[in-house]
Amino acid sequence: MNKALLALAFAFGCTTTNPEPKSTQLVVTIASPSSLGDVNNRIDGSGSGNPVTISVEAYDENNCLENGSACAADGGPAPDYTTSLGVFTHYLGTLTPYLTGSPLTTINITHGQAMNQSFMLPPVYGPTTIWLDDDDSTDPEFVAGTSPTIWFRDPFTADLQRPTNPASITALDVGPVDNKNITVNGSQFGSNGRLVVTSIFSQGYTVADVQCQDAAGTPPCAATPYGFMDVFSYSAPQDMRDRYIVEGEVIDGYAGGVSEFDGLTELGFPQSFVNEDTPDVNPAREPPAPVFDPSWFSNPIMFEQNESGMIEVDNTVVCPLDDDYTTYNEWKLDPSGEGTAAVCGNDDDVIIVVTAGTVDIDPGMLVGKTITRIVGNLRPINIGSFNAWIIYPRSMADITTQ
Repeated sequence: MNKALLALAFAFGCTTTNPEPKSTQLVVTIASPSSLGDVNNRIDGSGSGNPVTISVEAYDENNCLENGSACAADGGPAPDYTTSLGVFTHYLGTLTPYLTGSPLTTINITHGQAMNQSFMLPPVYGPTTIWLDDDDSTDPEFVAGTSPTIWFRDPFTADLQRPTNPASITALDVGPVDNKNITVNGSQFGSNGRLVVTSIFSQGYTVADVQCQDAAGTPPCAATPYGFMDVFSYSAPQDMRDRYIVEGEVIDGYAGGVSEFDGLTELGFPQSFVNEDTPDVNPAREPPAPVFDPSWFSNPIMFEQNESGMIEVDNTVVCPLDDDYTTYNEWKLDPSGEGTAAVCGNDDDVIIVVTAGTVDIDPGMLVGKTITRIVGNLRPINIGSFNAWIIYPRSMADITTQ
């Protein structure tokens, strides 16, 4: 039985006749950082440079298992334990990387000791431990150990969206905390910041982390790249008191599981926190929508920076309706202003619009006409080399025609 299956067996109380883990245990101490923080005093681990120095000692049943603690007086670290240890980190509910992947680094432990081992942690959030094991998935008698907890700060909205490497080929469809369970408790802008709902849909809402003029939240307010999130609630979105969330409302935070849906980072199984008895609603706090530029098609990280935010597209021509409208209620805009079949037939060169269920408009009446201004919530479809960009206007106020 490999380590992953053995862990599941323990978790669900299954009975197995396979060998139990070795009696050897790893005791991990942290030399650096010198302060590990606590629940009320957090360390900022959002950067890529998070140096850690640890020491590891292995103890076996002959010198360790008195009440589960290391017993150095009974002979010190296990002299026969010499191997390579894989280094992982556990935060936001899962290991990084998974045990099935390559570890962050490896540590060679000799005669039961590996002292003052230094390496870098990736960006990390929330209470975090360093996980070590003997890195042999074929051996059912594995050895593992974890460090004391390091208390890093909780993530902000932008931390959920910003790619680890914006130049990577996976920047559009792999997020920094995908498959993690997160809680966002406030704005990255401190007392001047607000989490403002920017759109409401039948199965969720979008939120922007904005910086307002002062601690009172005086508008106008502005967002920065990656400061937006799509919260998928499966039905009309409600807060923790079962009140319906509305556009322009300030929420105190949100929690759930982060996943990628065809390139869209979204939060599933959410909780939405609104502590006030009377919710604070002011649409004037919604950030201005950045104006789309055709250069974004050749530099798609610009779309990624505004994913789940509102964008504005100006002076664009409505393309002839095609099978995508019949099948998906999607109609298309040609930002070049040409409206030719060659352009309109290429998803790489158009902006897709979905208005069904939210805006009472017949796009068939607009074919060939110029839309002076259209604003919508941006969602991508990124599957391999296929990229499409969809906007969802909220009402007729988001659409201005000639």
